[in-house]
Formats: sequence, C-alpha cells, structure tokens
Amino acid sequence: MKQAKKSLSKQLLISILGIYALITLVVTAAHIFIEYRYTKENIKSELNSIAHIFEPALQTAIWNLNDEQLQSIGRGIQKMPLVYGVTIVDSNNKTLYQSRLEESGTIDRELTYSFLIHQTLNGNSIYLAKATLYSSEQVIFERIKVGLAMLFLNALIKSAALVALFYLAFRKRGINFFVEEFFFCLF
Repeated sequence: MKQAKKSLSKQLLISILGIYALITLVVTAAHIFIEYRYTKENIKSELNSIAHIFEPALQTAIWNLNDEQLQSIGRGIQKMPLVYGVTIVDSNNKTLYQSRLEESGTIDRELTYSFLIHQTLNGNSIYLAKATLYSSEQVIFERIKVGLAMLFLNALIKSAALVALFYLAFRKRGINFFVEEFFFCLF
C-alpha cells in the first residue's frame, strides 16, 4: 500500500509540474509574441511620425531643386534614433539621396517605411519622389529585452515557488522518501 501511495504521489506531482511547465511555456511565448508585435507597430508608427515631420521640408527642397538642402535633410533624418538609412528616389527613378550607417551592413531583417512626396500646383498633385526610411528589427529587441528578462525571471520565480510549495506539502503528509528522491533529481 505504501508503494502504491508513493507511486501515485509521484505520478501526481510529475503531472502537475509538467502541466504547469507547459502552461508557463505557452503563456510566456504568447506574451513574447504579443510584446514583439506591439513594439514593432510602435516603431512603424514612429517612422510614420518622422516622415510627417520631414515631408514638408523634403517637398520644398525637391520642388526647388535645392540639392544642398535635400542632402542636409537626409542627414538629419538619418540621425533619428530609429533610422539607419534613407533613400530618396525621384519620379524618374533617379536616386536623389541615399545613405546608410556603416554598422548596418550586418542587419538580417530590416523594417522599411516608404512615403510619397507630392507638390500641389493649380489643384493638381504632382508626384516628386519616394522616400524610404530603414530601421532594423534589432531596435525591437533592444526595446523589449528588459521586459523579456523580467518575464523569464517572473516565470522562474513562480516555478520555484510552486516546486517549494509541493515539497512542503508532500513533506507535511509524510511522503518523505519520494520527495527527497524527486527533488534530489531536480536539483
């Protein structure tokens, strides 16, 4: 009878801890995915804001054929924290400005945001150029790495607390042999 009690308690403990580990893994993975998508959307929104800030100046520089002003604006855009590259191509597919930071050469996946620059003349919209801002998914990971570390630490603390509670509960019930053997194997 005592052997059956130990076997049943062992199966119960392994089942509970296995289910808890699986749930923790699924919830943590879902949290990471949601955080990643949310941060990526925020970065795209910030790139959109950068485009709206610089679009009027770009429009003026291109319309007035002011290459010096265009180059200055391009360098200004690239100095924004999210942007590592800028390309501006006119309506004839001629590159008016193109620049990327040198350390960006190793970027695996990049985020791009493109916008069209138009000038209105006599009620007609004239297409002037297309500007593309380049960012990196590395920016996403930089933003969420502290949150991910806290998430993993949180899961670890909860798991350790659960194991400790089971250890105490089984010891109190007098199932010492299995508990000591099981926890010796864990640690």
